Amino acid sequence: APHLVRTTVVDGASHCDFESPTNNFCRVVCGTSAPDLEARVRDETVAATLELLARARDAGVGPPPVPGGGAAHD
Repeated sequence: APHLVRTTVVDGASHCDFESPTNNFCRVVCGTSAPDLEARVRDETVAATLELLARARDAGVGPPPVPGGGAAHD
């Protein structure tokens, strides 16, 4: 069964920091976004994605390796 791998709390972040680029409607409803928080959210999202892809690879989930070790689009 699927389970949560980890949780990261970004203190002080508003909904808009997770929505990049954001818009004026979001800023009015949810609060302003901050470039440093947007960057942290983006970094955490990329790190979590890479972690999940590595776990899937290690579990043998996903497409088979490409002969020669290159990417499928090479």
